[in-house]
Formats: sequence, structure tokens, C-alpha cells
Amino acid sequence: MKTSKIISCVFTNQSVTAHGTFYYHKISFENGDTGSIGCKEQMPTKIAVGAVLSYEMDSSGKIKQVPITPAAVNSSGNGVTNPNVVTGAKKNYAKQPADFLGYAYGYSKDLVVARIAKGEEFKDVADEVVCVARAIYKAMKEDLLT
Repeated sequence: MKTSKIISCVFTNQSVTAHGTFYYHKISFENGDTGSIGCKEQMPTKIAVGAVLSYEMDSSGKIKQVPITPAAVNSSGNGVTNPNVVTGAKKNYAKQPADFLGYAYGYSKDLVVARIAKGEEFKDVADEVVCVARAIYKAMKEDLLT
């Protein structure tokens, strides 16, 4: 088993099977490994650039994710840790700032609607929603990356 940080992830193709649609990506790791991995999501956060993945790779370059445990990260010998990884029984979730865009826009919309309900008027409501969302997202991004 190896553990390394993903430095590149490119969607290559998809395949529809009896078990659903699988999306294949070519990923490159900080340790120099490159291979292909299949997922049930088109752009999963577990293989996003910057995420740390524990994996096994066969001779053809096919990558299989191995669940991360604290012992696995510490015993890998490469010192790779990611404070954004939450380890569960079957999945690893690495939250990236872009994962919070929907939240920022949803909350922004709620704030602007509340201001309209109080009687405020705006020349362009959409511009106001975008402006507030960008401010929320910028603050969240700074919090995540510090």
C-alpha cells in the first residue's frame, strides 16, 4: 500500500454497466506514480487535486483505493498527512474549498431575500447575490486553507 498526494486528475472516459455508470480518471501522485482509477461519481472529492489517497496499483497502472487509517498514514514513511481528511469505515472525504460554493451561494441568496423582505431595494438582485456569495466563499476558503 502507498499513500501520496494527488497532483493531477483528468477525466478520461465513462462506462455504463449493469452496476451503474463508472467514470475513469488518470491521476498522478506527488511520489511520481501515475495510473487509472474508476469511480461512481464523475468528479469525486476523494481524487481531487490536493487530496491524499492510500492506494494499491497493479502492473497495468490500475489504481485501487485503500481506506486510510491513522496507522496507515503514520506508517507509510513518507510523512504525508492531510488535516482535511475525515476517515470513515469505507470512505475518505477530503473537503476542498470548491466543495463549499453551493453553500455560499445558497446562504447568500437567503441573506439577500431576507434583506428584500426588510424593505431593501437593489438595482440587480443577481449581482447582489453573487457579491455576497463571493464574500462568504472568500472567508470560508481562508478558513479552510489556514
